[in-house]
Amino acid sequence: MLELWDQAESGTDHVQVLELAARDALGEGDTERAEELATRALEEAGGPHSDPLRAARLLELRVAIRDLLGEEGLDDLRAAVRLAPRESRLIGSLATVLAWNGQDAEARAHAEEALALGDTRSLTTLAALTALDGDLGTASSLYAEARATAPDDDSLLITYASEADVLEAAGEHARAESVAREGIARARRLGLARSRGGHLAANLAEPLASMGRWKEAREVMRTALALDPPPIHRAWILMVLGTVAVWEGALGEAEEIVGRVRPLMRGRSRGYDSCLEPDLLECRLALAGGDQRRAGRVVDHVLAEHDLTLSRRYAWPLLALAASLGRVREAPGGVATTGRVQQAHRATFEAECGGLWEAAVASWRAVGQPYALGQTLVRAAEQDPGQARERLREAVAIAGGLGSEPLRHAAEAAAATLRVPLGDEPLLSAREREVLVLVAEGLSNRQIAERLFISARTSGVHVSNIMGKLGASSRVEAVARARRTGLI
Repeated sequence: MLELWDQAESGTDHVQVLELAARDALGEGDTERAEELATRALEEAGGPHSDPLRAARLLELRVAIRDLLGEEGLDDLRAAVRLAPRESRLIGSLATVLAWNGQDAEARAHAEEALALGDTRSLTTLAALTALDGDLGTASSLYAEARATAPDDDSLLITYASEADVLEAAGEHARAESVAREGIARARRLGLARSRGGHLAANLAEPLASMGRWKEAREVMRTALALDPPPIHRAWILMVLGTVAVWEGALGEAEEIVGRVRPLMRGRSRGYDSCLEPDLLECRLALAGGDQRRAGRVVDHVLAEHDLTLSRRYAWPLLALAASLGRVREAPGGVATTGRVQQAHRATFEAECGGLWEAAVASWRAVGQPYALGQTLVRAAEQDPGQARERLREAVAIAGGLGSEPLRHAAEAAAATLRVPLGDEPLLSAREREVLVLVAEGLSNRQIAERLFISARTSGVHVSNIMGKLGASSRVEAVARARRTGLI
């Protein structure tokens, strides 16, 4: 690179040499230096004898570099397409960034135009848009075609990263894992484990985390971070790591990660989803630490500064957190609900707004995300104490399997509040069962006392304890809950 720089100072075509130096710095992983050189090349290319096509391609190069720095390149790409309106690669790149920013209709139009002009990379953008519309079958075919026609190694690996991402967003965790693993293997064979392999490591760690395989996810992330991936890829890995840390209860680690991620994801990075992801992590961290004021500040910022209709992945989880803090009672119109994960987040939001937590339990059970399932089981137990013991015992079992202290504490706290035993001992004592049977027969406390040869006061205490354990507000409700759960 030093030799190229010397040529740039003395040679006649400074722009070409600066571009080569920028590409060389990018290949060596010196992203900041690459951006500086690309910007200088653009400045020199804008002279009196400027070449529009060259300037457009330099803008495309700077977009690619800034993407790795976590900066959005939408304005540069629009300028590049104006300079070279028939360049398929530029139109395709513009389509991709538009898709990241939730501008789906314009993104699809540009992707189709780019494909018609010969840019096969646009198949990946079309596949992602198709998947986000809920048609995973057609999307899978488009991804296969994109891989078969990829013009270079990086474009090939992007197809794996994109497909794994949309599968994870749709709740197809096992398929997302499989695609990401295949992509990582290809990256290693191509010698791109540090760059695009880091991107794919985040795509693998996320479904592993979702499925509760946190140790595996941590190992994947540890290996990838040791290779010092580009800033934006490092940020995506850290985002998953921070989320796992919150779920485990390692709040100090999560706090440190939030501080590292914020600078890496400056600007809008990969659009609204990537912009909102650090907000979601910080809000989860604040709530896990009991800091509702901090969580409220984050949520207030999101609601005031962002258009959640542009987010495919993080609008519903953020809205659910906002509802839990009392900031919203209904969702803004136009928020997409595509795929099982978003449906589950929406069910959680609706439960926070007064709906049934049992619906959220069913949704997360179908998705196969144990931590979210455990959280909703606790809330469902609080809403319906008659089913609390079974739900809380399942939540505790999930917490133990995951190694999640926050979930275990939440389940045990709910059990203590509801006076629900979590061990193998029966919910009601033998005497309480006897009393309950007589309550079901319609006997009064005095009649129960006479039948069992106990005092009326003792009979009343038993009835009160039974109602408390069953979460019932009346004798009739206690009998109904007992019959529903098989106690009598």
